[in-house]
Amino acid sequence: MFQLLRRSICPFPFFLIAVIGVFFGFAEQGFAQLNRDNVANAKTATVLVERPSGAGFGTAFCINAKGFFITNQHVVQGESEKIPLIMNSGTEKEVKFLSEVVRTSAEHDLALLRAIKPPAGLVVLNLGDDATLFETQQITAFGFPFGTALALKDETYPRISVNVGRVVSLRKRADSLESIQIDAVVNPGNSGGPILDNNNMVVGVVVEKVIGTDVNFAIPISKVKTFLEIPDLTLEKINIRFVKRHQPVELKFNVVSFGTSAANYQFKLKLRNNKGESPEFEVQQRNDGDQFSVKVIPVNQTNERLRIPVEIDFASGKINGELNEQAIRFGNSTQYLAEMKSFERLAGDRWRLTRYDGRKVDLKGLLFAEPTIYFGGSEMKLDLASVTKIDVGKPNAMASELSYDATLLDGTKVVSRIKGVIPFRGAPGGIELKTVKTEEAAPTAANPETSDYVLPYEQATFEDDEVVYELDEPFDDYVMGGADRYMIFKFGKSKRIAIFDLLSANLVHEIKNVDSDALLTAGSKNLYVVLPSQMLMQRWSLETFELEKTTRLPTKNAPKLIQIGVNADEYLFLFDGNEAYIVDSQRLKPMSTGGEKLFYQRTNDFGRQVDAAANGNVFGTIMTGLGPVSYNWVRIDDGRISMGEFGSTSNRIRWAAPSPLGRMFHLPRGQIYNMFSRDISPDWLEGARTFPTVDPRYFIAVRFKESLAAAGSPVSTFARPRISELFIATYNSMSWRHTAIRTQPAIHLTR
Repeated sequence: MFQLLRRSICPFPFFLIAVIGVFFGFAEQGFAQLNRDNVANAKTATVLVERPSGAGFGTAFCINAKGFFITNQHVVQGESEKIPLIMNSGTEKEVKFLSEVVRTSAEHDLALLRAIKPPAGLVVLNLGDDATLFETQQITAFGFPFGTALALKDETYPRISVNVGRVVSLRKRADSLESIQIDAVVNPGNSGGPILDNNNMVVGVVVEKVIGTDVNFAIPISKVKTFLEIPDLTLEKINIRFVKRHQPVELKFNVVSFGTSAANYQFKLKLRNNKGESPEFEVQQRNDGDQFSVKVIPVNQTNERLRIPVEIDFASGKINGELNEQAIRFGNSTQYLAEMKSFERLAGDRWRLTRYDGRKVDLKGLLFAEPTIYFGGSEMKLDLASVTKIDVGKPNAMASELSYDATLLDGTKVVSRIKGVIPFRGAPGGIELKTVKTEEAAPTAANPETSDYVLPYEQATFEDDEVVYELDEPFDDYVMGGADRYMIFKFGKSKRIAIFDLLSANLVHEIKNVDSDALLTAGSKNLYVVLPSQMLMQRWSLETFELEKTTRLPTKNAPKLIQIGVNADEYLFLFDGNEAYIVDSQRLKPMSTGGEKLFYQRTNDFGRQVDAAANGNVFGTIMTGLGPVSYNWVRIDDGRISMGEFGSTSNRIRWAAPSPLGRMFHLPRGQIYNMFSRDISPDWLEGARTFPTVDPRYFIAVRFKESLAAAGSPVSTFARPRISELFIATYNSMSWRHTAIRTQPAIHLTR
C-alpha cells in the first residue's frame, strides 16, 4: 500500500519528516556538475532550521542579502517563538541567529523567514527557471537529513549534506507545473532545502515523498516566485517604555517585496492606545520606498495623574491605597514606581526592589517624590520608617499598549495589511509572565462591572413544571456550555457527544464517531473537543451545531485536560501533563508566554485541577497528588498573561474557584479571597460552602447539616451531609447582602 506523507512527524522523536530531501543519486556521464566554489556557496546559503518547540528540524536557504530565507510552511507551523537558524552548521564558522516568520502559504507549503539580526557573511542563492527543466536532468540538493542525529559527539549541530539526483517527471495541471518528481532518497530534516541545477540556480524546494518508494517531490521555483511577488508589511521591533509613553517614538514599517518596487505603493495607518486615544503622527517614506517611518507620541499628556494601587505592610498590619505615578530615589539612583513589582525592607534603610521583569536589586535609602497615599476620598502621608513591604498593583484604567493597523495599497486595492499591539515595557502590574498582584473592588449589585461582560438571559420553553429526561446509556463525562444553557454529555460506549438544551428540555444535537478518550469543554458560543490520540482539536458552534474548525494540537504531549469559562469564548486552558498552554480560541493557536512555561512539571505523575472564571479571563489551578502546597492562578488581560500564587499549609486555600470576573476566589469553607490573598468574606459565611455563578453580581452559599446515622446502623456508616440553608448573596465590598432560603435536598429541572 502506498501512502503520501506530508506535514507529519517521523517515528524518531526529534525529527520533522513532513518534507525532506536527501538525494542519493549518481552523476551521469555527459552532465556537468556544480563546481567546488558553487557547492561551497550553496552550503553557506543553506541553513539548519531548529524548531523552538523541540518538535524537529528542517532546512532553509537565503534568497536576499537583507536576511530573507525560504523554507516549507510545515517546518515552522505552530511555532509562536522566534525561529533559530544555524549557518555553516557543524563547522568552525558556525553562527546561530534568530528569525521571524514573515508570511506562509499553506497552499504551496512555503514560508518566508527574516533574520532579526542578519549575520555577516550571508550568501544568496539565485532563483532559476523551472521552464527549462527536463526529465533525467541532474540536480543537487542541500540539507540536513535527520537533524542533529548526524552531529559528531563534540558537536551540537551536524554538517550539511550535499546529494545528487535526477528529475524523474514534471507533473503538470493545465500546462502549469505543479510539482517536480525526483528519484533521490528523502530523509527527515531536508524539508525546505534548495534544489540546484548545474547552472547554480535554484529550481525547486524539497517537499514530500511516498512512503516505501523512491517517489519524491519538490516545489517548482515558479511557485516560489509567485509566493514572493506578493509584498508584505512588517514592523521592526520597537520597545516603548511605559514611563516614557508621553514622549515621541519612531515606528518603522518595512515593505518586503521581491516584485514590484515598493515606491509604487501607498501606505495607510491607524493607531490607537487602549485608553481610547488615536495619536497623531507623521509618515516619511525611506530607503527607496522600502520603509515607512512614523513618529508618534503613544499617549497624550494630560493634567490627570495616574494613580497606582499598592498594598503596604507594616509590623502591625497592612493597608491598601494608591500612590501617584512618580520617580523614586535611592541615593543617586532614580527608579520609577510604575516599573516596580515590590519593595521589601531588608535591614535598616536597605531595600530590595523587584522590577516588573523579575530582576532584583538591593539599594539603600528609599525616598518617594510624593509620599502621599490615597484612600478613596481621604489621604495620608506615608511613613516609610514603619513600612516593611510595598506590593505594586495594576491600575484599573491606563494606557499600557498601542494598537496599529497598517495597510499597503496599490491605488484602491489592498496589497498587504498587518494588525498588532505594542505593549509598553514596564507597565504597572508587569507585561512579562511573572506574578502580578492586583486589587480591584468587589462589584456591587447596582454596578456589577464596567466591562463588556454580557449576562445570558433566556426563558425556559418547556410547559410542565418539572421534566425528567432519561438518557439511553450511562455517560462518561459532561460539561456545561452556552452560559449554562446546555449540558453536553460524552458517551464512551456509543462514541458520541449529545447536547441537551435545559431551556427546551430536549436533546438538540449529536456528534457521532467521537474517540473514547476525547476531552470536552464549552464556552458561551462554542464546544471544543480534543482528540488526544489524534493530536487534534475541534471547534463546534453551539448556535448552528456545525464543525467550524479542526487543527493540530499545540501541545507537546497529548492533553490531560481542557477548560474554558462557561460564559466565555476567548481563551482555552490546555494541560499536557508537563506544562499548560493558553490558547486563542478563535485561531486555536497558543498565546506567547514570553518564553516561560506555565505550571511546568518535570514529571507527569501528578495531574491538575482547573477552574475557570465565567468570563474566561482567569484560571485557577492546583497540582493533584501532592500535599497542600499552593493554589496558582493565571490571568489574561488584553492578551497579556500574568500569574499569581496563594501559598498554603492547609486544604482551605488550595481548593478554590475564581469568581465570574476573576477578581476573587471562593474557598470551600465560607471564605472569599481577593487577589492579594486577603480574606474579605463576611462573618455570616463561616461554615458555608460558596459557589460562583455566571452572573457577576451574585454567588451562592450553602450551609450543610450532618444527618445522623439510622438507629441500628453499623458504626462505620458515613453520615451524609444535607443542605440546611442556601443563600443567594450579592458581592459588595462594604456590606454583603444575602437572602437565606431554607430548603430540603432536591434537584429539579423547573421553569
